[in-house]
Amino acid sequence: MIGAGSCSALAPLPLIGECNANNKYLKTNQRLYGASAVAWNGMANEDPVRWRDGVQEMYACGLRRVTLVSYAFVNPTTGSVSRESVNNLERPPSMAVLLAAAQEAASLGMEVSVRPWVEIDNDVGAGDVWRGFLSLDGEARHEFTETYGRYVQELALFAKEISASRFYVGSELRGLTSKSEFLSFWQHLIGACKQILHCDKCVVSYAANFNEYEEVGFWDDLDEIGIDAYAPLATEAQSRGAGNPSEEMITKNFERFMQRLKAFSRQLNKPIFISEWGVVPFDTSVSEPSNELPSTIVDRDEALKAYRAVLGVLRTQGNWLQGVDFWHWSIDPYEDSNYRIEPNSDISAVIKSAIVTDL
Repeated sequence: MIGAGSCSALAPLPLIGECNANNKYLKTNQRLYGASAVAWNGMANEDPVRWRDGVQEMYACGLRRVTLVSYAFVNPTTGSVSRESVNNLERPPSMAVLLAAAQEAASLGMEVSVRPWVEIDNDVGAGDVWRGFLSLDGEARHEFTETYGRYVQELALFAKEISASRFYVGSELRGLTSKSEFLSFWQHLIGACKQILHCDKCVVSYAANFNEYEEVGFWDDLDEIGIDAYAPLATEAQSRGAGNPSEEMITKNFERFMQRLKAFSRQLNKPIFISEWGVVPFDTSVSEPSNELPSTIVDRDEALKAYRAVLGVLRTQGNWLQGVDFWHWSIDPYEDSNYRIEPNSDISAVIKSAIVTDL
């Protein structure tokens, strides 16, 4: 593993709409908004044309940043990380499709972020067991730190190649980020990635789940705090049934969550970026935004109210908040993810309308 590097202290944050000399932070309000690009279909993940088209669709929606999500599989028993699953035929995005998407984004003037994931390998499918439950000890811990470290640094090299503006060293690994025995591993990995990326040009971050960020022990080593902001925005009872909850209730609860994040940002003297946020078009979704299927009852109105409320709150935040990536753009039109944002859909129209209003 490459030794830990150094990075100078952050310059004062520019206001939204301003630009600092090295382009490390936002240029315009439009760059506040982006989306994650991800697919689990093996055919789509070998199709550069589909990924280029997806980036063009994002641009047409008004989004000016794409976050390329790559993933590998971790054996929960041995800790070994590999791009191939031993349990199913799912294949992560090839480097060819990631490069095609990055090139398309660059041609459109979009910013590009790179976000490595691991999925716990199991016989049901990627994502069936949340990565935050991963807990490793002994030899498995050693195997993970070696193989995961190589995987992340390979993607850091790719991020450097494409001049990415943001790079994540991990995502939602709650079982590994709060343990003291993993702290030196994370610190060395962050230092290695900063050496690769040259940290004056690329923000180095970690994407913590909404119930994890206060437990992470290495924020001081990073440029920015990433938050997957799936905090509940109503109780299950308040959100059950047609017309519930009100948009005002969602707005108020998201504002409260933003105030918590703002206080945390000030406490650590670090900017925050919402690395993921989204809801699914089903009843009670806002009571548990991280649940892909909180109910079998379709309720698109609840999802639309949530998007309008969250977008309304986001536009009122100061420069402590660097932006948001919505989860997630529909790269594969046949994807069965309930979170997917499709071009020309009612949700993409809400996003585009909010972006146009901000310009």
